[in-house]
Amino acid sequence: MRKGLLAAGLLMLSAGADATTTIIDFSRDARDPEFPSFVADGFGGTAQVTTKFESFSTGFPATGIRITGLRYADNGYGDLAGLARDDQAFLQFRLIRLDPDVALRLDSFRIASRPDNLGFFTEVRVFSSENNLLWESGFIQPPATGNLLVSPNVSFAGGLTVNLYSATVFGIDQIQYTALGPTPPPPPPSTGVIPEPAAWALMIAGFGLVGGALRRRQAAVSLS
Repeated sequence: MRKGLLAAGLLMLSAGADATTTIIDFSRDARDPEFPSFVADGFGGTAQVTTKFESFSTGFPATGIRITGLRYADNGYGDLAGLARDDQAFLQFRLIRLDPDVALRLDSFRIASRPDNLGFFTEVRVFSSENNLLWESGFIQPPATGNLLVSPNVSFAGGLTVNLYSATVFGIDQIQYTALGPTPPPPPPSTGVIPEPAAWALMIAGFGLVGGALRRRQAAVSLS
C-alpha cells in the first residue's frame, strides 16, 4: 500500500469541506521533462496552489541568486525514498497561492542528510509572500539514520516561502500543506438589547426598593 502511495507521488486528504491537504511525495514523475535531473516547478500543485523549487548560492545564510532548481534523487538521504535535494546549501520551496479565496498552511515536511554528512546542522525559516518571518526552527540536526519531521504549522492568507540553510546538502520529502477555505463571516450581532447605564441605575434602584419592602414586611411579621 505504501509503495502505491509513493508511486502516485501525491496524496490528497480530506481536511474538512473547506480545506484540502496535499502531500508532495516526490517520485520520478516529479522530474522536469526538459531537465530530468531537476524537480519540475509546479509539481504537487493544485487548482488553488502551485509550487516552485529552488537552490541558491552557497553561504550561511545564503543570499545569492537562484542557480538551479532542486534535483530529484531516488535515495541516499536517510530513509527517504524519492526526494528533492539541493546543490548549494540553500534549499527553498515556495507555495504560491492561485486562488485568492484561500489561505495556506504549511503543516510539515521531512529532511535527511547523506551518510557522509552526518552531524550537520540546518535552520528552517518560513516567510509570508510579503517577506515577513512567520516561523523559524533555530538550529536543528537530522538524526544519523531515518529522517527529521519539521512541523512549522503556520498559516498565511497569501503564499509561503520556506528557506533551509545548511553547511552541506540534504534532502527534503513529504511536504504537507493545506489550502484553507474562505474565512467564515463574523457571527451576527446579538439580538438581545444591552441596557444603557441609566437603565442599569433604575434597575438597581428598583431592586433596592423591593429589598427594603421585603425587610420591612419581615420586621412587621416578627413584631406581631
